[in-house]
Amino acid sequence: MAAWGLDADDLKAVVGAVKRAPAYRAICRELQVRCPRDVWIEDGMGFVHFDGGGAGPVPAWFVFAVDVGAREVVAAKRLEPDDKGHEIRIMEIYAASVPA
Repeated sequence: MAAWGLDADDLKAVVGAVKRAPAYRAICRELQVRCPRDVWIEDGMGFVHFDGGGAGPVPAWFVFAVDVGAREVVAAKRLEPDDKGHEIRIMEIYAASVPA
């Protein structure tokens, strides 16, 4: 995992917020590994990137945005290539998609 310049507390706050989020639980089975590919903070927002494609034929990437002060996920996106691989589709990850 790349997390250049982040101290352990920032890293725990950002990644911990993501891993507690219902949106993260909705995509866990699609991850290649549960360790993030990258974590960074910009202007009070933390970002966590995971590689997907673990449970399906389509590659995907997942990016979560975390309000560092509130320690909560404010956005969760799924990115995947179109059929020709020329463009990236961006979709919202909804917590409602978590299986009961």
